[in-house]
Amino acid sequence: MIFHGIEPEHAILAGLWRRECPEALRTPEIPNKQSQLRWFESLENSNHRYWGCVEGEKLVAVAGLTYISWDNRSAEISLIVDPEQKKKGFGREAVERTLAMGFGRMNLEVIYGECYECAHNVGFWRKALPTRTTWVDLPDRKYWNGEYWGSHYFSVRRA
Repeated sequence: MIFHGIEPEHAILAGLWRRECPEALRTPEIPNKQSQLRWFESLENSNHRYWGCVEGEKLVAVAGLTYISWDNRSAEISLIVDPEQKKKGFGREAVERTLAMGFGRMNLEVIYGECYECAHNVGFWRKALPTRTTWVDLPDRKYWNGEYWGSHYFSVRRA
């Protein structure tokens, strides 16, 4: 898998993938082409870094580090995988490469994230993250389909 700077077409594809799993999103808005292009344009002056994850000639995921705090040397991990490419190891590899980018190239100390129980992706994150990851369960973090769901917050310190 090759990591390279995110392109406008990557942002549009990521938006289509995000539409398929709204239960995992932080925002209630359903992404569309225009909103994804606005998001892409906003990255230039933001404290977020995203990469297109390409296997062969195909974009298989978009990974990122968001809300980067240079003072605290921390950031939140972000990942969306092409639904057709799930369970092929691309997500796990993207997580490993993103952690390596954050700790190795960006000199971060902590990378954290949160996954909602309604998204049913906790198993993925538990397998993809290193054993040194700290986990905390939080109640009532996401309102989805008429009920509140808990989340699993995680934090990974540099090894």
